[in-house]
Amino acid sequence: MKRTLLIVFILCMSLIVTSCSKNAKVELNINGEEQTIEIKKGETLDSSYNPSIDGYRFDGWYLDQGYTSLFDESTKITEDISLFAKLTKVFNVTIIYEGNEKLLVVEEGVKIEDLEKVEIVEKQFVGWYYDSEFKKFAAVKTIITEDITLYGKYIDKVYTLSFDTDGGCEMKDVKFSSGKVPEEPLLNPSKLGYEFSHWSLDKEGKEVYNFTTVINDDFTLYANYVEADYTGLLDNIVPDVIDTDITLPIGVDYLEYNWKISDPSLLTYEGVYNPDLTDKEISVQLTINVKGQEETLMFEKNVKIKKYELKELIVGDVVAGYTSSWYYSGYSEEVLKTVDILNISFAYVKEDGTLNINDIAEMLKETVGAGHKYGVRVCLSIQGYGEDTKNFSNCAADDTLRVKLAKSMVDAVIKYKLDGLDIDWEYPGSYSGRGLAEDRANYTLLIKEIRKQLDAINKDYLLTSAIPAGPWGHDRFELDKLVNYFDFINMMSYDLNSSSFGTHHAALYPSTISSGTVGGCSVDETLTLWMSKGVPASKICLGIAFYGKDIKTRANSKNGLGVSGVTGGVYQNSTYEKVCGTYFSKIGQTVNYNFDYSACAPYMFNTETRMFFTYDNELSIINKCEYAKEKGLGGVMIWEIGEDNTNTLITAVAQGMERLLDGKEIIVGGTNTFNVGDEINIKAVKEVVDTALKEKLVYNIDNTQVATLDGNTLKLIKEGTVTITAINKETNDVYGTLVIIIK
Repeated sequence: MKRTLLIVFILCMSLIVTSCSKNAKVELNINGEEQTIEIKKGETLDSSYNPSIDGYRFDGWYLDQGYTSLFDESTKITEDISLFAKLTKVFNVTIIYEGNEKLLVVEEGVKIEDLEKVEIVEKQFVGWYYDSEFKKFAAVKTIITEDITLYGKYIDKVYTLSFDTDGGCEMKDVKFSSGKVPEEPLLNPSKLGYEFSHWSLDKEGKEVYNFTTVINDDFTLYANYVEADYTGLLDNIVPDVIDTDITLPIGVDYLEYNWKISDPSLLTYEGVYNPDLTDKEISVQLTINVKGQEETLMFEKNVKIKKYELKELIVGDVVAGYTSSWYYSGYSEEVLKTVDILNISFAYVKEDGTLNINDIAEMLKETVGAGHKYGVRVCLSIQGYGEDTKNFSNCAADDTLRVKLAKSMVDAVIKYKLDGLDIDWEYPGSYSGRGLAEDRANYTLLIKEIRKQLDAINKDYLLTSAIPAGPWGHDRFELDKLVNYFDFINMMSYDLNSSSFGTHHAALYPSTISSGTVGGCSVDETLTLWMSKGVPASKICLGIAFYGKDIKTRANSKNGLGVSGVTGGVYQNSTYEKVCGTYFSKIGQTVNYNFDYSACAPYMFNTETRMFFTYDNELSIINKCEYAKEKGLGGVMIWEIGEDNTNTLITAVAQGMERLLDGKEIIVGGTNTFNVGDEINIKAVKEVVDTALKEKLVYNIDNTQVATLDGNTLKLIKEGTVTITAINKETNDVYGTLVIIIK
């Protein structure tokens, strides 16, 4: 029994020893943690023991903690060993580009610039961004420290087009994107003596390139030329006789044109034609060179600057207009076709008997040329108002300064190619420090001297003056003597209002409405007075105002006419252009439009603010023009053209002086003559057609046997006379009457 137990024990121990001797212990060290496993001797380490830890990449088992000796996992294990897992910190980078997505696993310490860039055909990688809109750029030196998503921005690959100009001007390279046709240069290459023909892809010029073919690569284009014939080039640009503005080009492509003109006062370098009173000959030289190169070609010719032809000044038909520096903004064609004389305002008299023209020097250069092209006489207006009266008075009183001042004026006429002078000394005997009698006599002496010096140069030069209307102006001048020297006297028939009442400031006749005009302050009364002083009607130009004046009245009655003003209230000037915005927009609402037919003067009244406004409009202007013709006056005068940039009032002047402008409607006012078969369009004054009053406007015709009216179109069918009346169909207020004589 004991023997049996012993045998069993020995067998068990043998099995245990045998069993232990067939396994090997493997100690696994993972990130500082130990794990022991047994592997049957002769077998390899199962990969299932490889660690998988989020954020780390397993890089193999090592036999040492310093990871210098890599354990080959195919090695059969025969004894106990210790292994160390090498783990590397990694991050997931999702890259999105051109509609594709890819996951990258990167180690700790990797920078943005180290990331793989996917190559895309004909695309150029720009950079990585944190957003799909490519607004937040990922800096290339940024170290990746977390899982991120990056968006790759690509653009079309950019190529370079170079130009070989074969000795011509240098041309900059052109950049273009893949798949695109490069942009054609705006300027062709220039080569002196040659004319550009075409671009080619080869030096021989056979393979023509017309900027229609896509070339996805850098390439060079070669310029091809033909010999240029410059014969006639200067003649094609500059005619032999110049009678209008011309264009002097500064070059073609890279060719530079340099001009030399012997007298730029007649033809400016901008090609502006500034003729003289006689034909003049000048030389024009053209030098051509390629930009950046010294070689040149030169051409020269003599040309004739044709003299300007002035409009004939017909007494009874003259239209003069002042233009001030503070309102000047150029002239419309309507103005230049209507006026005969432009008075450029103002020059001023200096103490030493010379002129100060600084305010209008540049303006003169422009207005003289503009006027002469339309045959308009351009004159220099010299002012002496307020404190400026002193210099006028002092020079007129001194024999030496008087002659010097006259010469300064004549010199200015010659220098600026003017056609005369206008004297606007306002007023002798006022602000001058001298008595009226002395200033009045000296004024005459000055005018006599100016006339003398003008005639010595050219007897056709004009000498005119502005003299105030009303009962007080004539006494300041020796009118009976001055008419021997002046071509025309411009009647300043405006500002004739009272500063204390709502009165007309430019009435043609005295108003029958009580206190509507100041005594003696109308055109008709002034004309009678002047003629009694020896002024011939033919030398008087009746003044027309392109501005108005307003005053606040005490009472809201009579539409303000004849109503006293608020204490201390004075009239304020307003240009016609300004009035169109401040008053016209409210007509038919808070503003009443009125026309005083007794005075031939319009006025408006704001019932809300009690503001009374007096001015000239289309209807009063036509009446004044017809009055000037009926009375045998020299014509009319405008102060001041620049105060109406709407061309409304100048059109009325043109109609009143029977010089109708093409394409303009006929204003219902005055008398005009037309022919059988004519068809014309009519219109009421602007105050009606541009406001709420238009809704109640109707046109009445009194003779349908000689004319028919359809809307505002009048057809003239037979000889005779027809009258058109513009009226308010509800109130019967008359907005104007037009008489047409049909021949």
